[in-house]
Amino acid sequence: MLKSIIVAALLVALTGCSLFGIRSGTEQRSYTLVETLESGVEIRRYPAAVFAEAIVSTDVEEPRNAAFRMLFRYITGTNDGAEEIAMTAPVSVVGETDGEEIAMTAPVRSELREGAMAMRFYHPEGYTLDTAPRPTEEGVVLGLEDEQLVAVLTYTWSTDEARAAEMRAELLARLEGTRWQTAGVSYSLFYDPPWTLPFLRRNEAVVSLISQAS
Repeated sequence: MLKSIIVAALLVALTGCSLFGIRSGTEQRSYTLVETLESGVEIRRYPAAVFAEAIVSTDVEEPRNAAFRMLFRYITGTNDGAEEIAMTAPVSVVGETDGEEIAMTAPVRSELREGAMAMRFYHPEGYTLDTAPRPTEEGVVLGLEDEQLVAVLTYTWSTDEARAAEMRAELLARLEGTRWQTAGVSYSLFYDPPWTLPFLRRNEAVVSLISQAS
């Protein structure tokens, strides 16, 4: 019952968001700030990280929520781990799984792919592919994301998709004419639950970079 209430609350937070994270008291992915452009865009370098990813067909009703449910089940015990690791606040699950509970980091990344919605949970620092518990639910896989160089535009207020798409376009526009070359599809990161005051929310538009233009 407790887990059902927690899942329901977190799924409400996903509405209108490309990805979800709980910032307060939650470990955040570390990165190195390479440069801040005059336009306010940050160039960051993220270290390699182990992740669990759920991929759901866009034909499924509410694919974002379905993917999140799968990842939530993974980090709260649907895995082959034996050691119990307490999750960070505000999520607390007690006595409802025999698997390993994994601390949740912020943010959780998701993006639309061809015919599918992919959501990615990054493990806390210290995990490797050998030490991360293996998912036991079909559709959830482990992987290792290589070190990444990205451009990031931070913004506040609305987290709906229209606003997110607008800010992703703005990020790409601000990179035009700079020495940075983009690669891949831009995506969005959201760090706060929906009850956060809009002007205090931390939202980010992100795109990978391949190199500096000559």
